Amino acid sequence: MIGPTLLACGSREQCERYLRPLLRAEETWCQLLSEPGAGSDLAAVATRARRQDDGSWLVEGQKVWTSFARHAAFGIMLARTDPEVAKHKGLTMFAVPMDASGVTIRPLRQITGDAEFNEVFLDQLVLADEQRIGEVGDGWKVAVTMLRFERLAVGSGHLATPLDELVATVASKRDDPRARVRLGRVASELLSLRYTSERLTQEIAAGRVPGPEAGLVKISSVLSSLEACRLAVDISGPEALLDPAWGHQISALPGVRYRRWGTEEIIRNQIGERVLGLPAEPRV
Repeated sequence: MIGPTLLACGSREQCERYLRPLLRAEETWCQLLSEPGAGSDLAAVATRARRQDDGSWLVEGQKVWTSFARHAAFGIMLARTDPEVAKHKGLTMFAVPMDASGVTIRPLRQITGDAEFNEVFLDQLVLADEQRIGEVGDGWKVAVTMLRFERLAVGSGHLATPLDELVATVASKRDDPRARVRLGRVASELLSLRYTSERLTQEIAAGRVPGPEAGLVKISSVLSSLEACRLAVDISGPEALLDPAWGHQISALPGVRYRRWGTEEIIRNQIGERVLGLPAEPRV
């Protein structure tokens, strides 16, 4: 999701510097977006970047729920550069070296036993202006572009649900026609989503930035994968948690469904308002 975002919003110099090692996985990236007070309302970020006399930026703040921050070479960070304007207009995006002085990373332990997420503290972090991605004040545009790529990526990733293993599990209960009906429904959804994802991926390869409809892949794939997990548990019982094919997904998927700025309700609102043209939700 970082690579397409840099292609869409970054400078030529940034693309030349970052894309090849990113593509080769020589340098991985993380997203420094969510904060303790800015999760679903991402535009409420309080991390502050102040421009110095020499043109550099001084950053102070905290990020949270940052996936794989301890392993990343760079982070793409949303910061407030103008607190005097409307919250969506006062944001700017930056590339942050994760080994820079002023960056502190602390892991967050999950229910799965993993520490995939981290909190990141930014204390007197100095960034050169060349590390700014997009124009000053255009951070929200860059963030929205990246989130659309991310929702497609998250949805496509969960299309890897072990369908063959699920078929074998259901086949072991041949005396339960209800399980076979549920299997048919889940398999149909997962296969249709796989083809939808492939079609959207081809459009991105042709240079198109995905619109709000990309959120459909994220919602539908996670819900279908959850239903596959429920079916596996209903057939195998608690032993499904010990199955290498299912154990991690059963524990992790609920968090993916409701995880930061990708919550199902927010994406449904965006699709209803921006794709289907339905009346807007009441806003305070």
